[in-house]
Amino acid sequence: MTDARLWLENRRMSVNPFEWLEPVDYSFLRLAAFNEVEGEDPRTDSHCPRVDPESKRFIASTVRFNNNHITELPSLSATLDSLLFDRGMLTWLDLSFNAIAAIDANLTCLTSLRVLYFHANQLASLQEVAKLTMLPYLRALTLHGNPLEEGTPRYRTRVLLLLPGLRSLDFSAVTRRDRAIAQFNMLPKPRPRRIKDDDDDAAV
Repeated sequence: MTDARLWLENRRMSVNPFEWLEPVDYSFLRLAAFNEVEGEDPRTDSHCPRVDPESKRFIASTVRFNNNHITELPSLSATLDSLLFDRGMLTWLDLSFNAIAAIDANLTCLTSLRVLYFHANQLASLQEVAKLTMLPYLRALTLHGNPLEEGTPRYRTRVLLLLPGLRSLDFSAVTRRDRAIAQFNMLPKPRPRRIKDDDDDAAV
């Protein structure tokens, strides 16, 4: 077992196994596609992401692609595989401030995700959001700034109906009131009473 693999297995035993891992940050690089990160170094401040010395890939649980010019997802999963020592560690993905208009299997295959930032993109339909039900551990999601926010009546309630496991939506905690409203909207609506001819006669 490599040193990195042994370290990873030991960390998995802790309460918060990836708490101290530095993010891999490819934000603000004017990327038009995910695979353009090849040959690019991630942004760093005072710390650099941990690297497995054998595979030369990052040991990280957070990846940031925010504030770029990305329009579609097809190369996402392949790019993450090339960057990360273990894609199963990925719990936080930031795709905000791009121009992505559809969700596909390149995102929904990332089944360890707990946090997904997708605000300020181009999603126009709740049908795209419904695809995120494939992410069983998703707890925090941002969608504000997409066209669907303004174009969907009862936007917050309808997103929570689709994704009842969320604890935070658009940086706002999901409250018991939010859940009660969502549950109320799940109830079958009473059918309008049909007025019969007898009723009309009785009213005369």
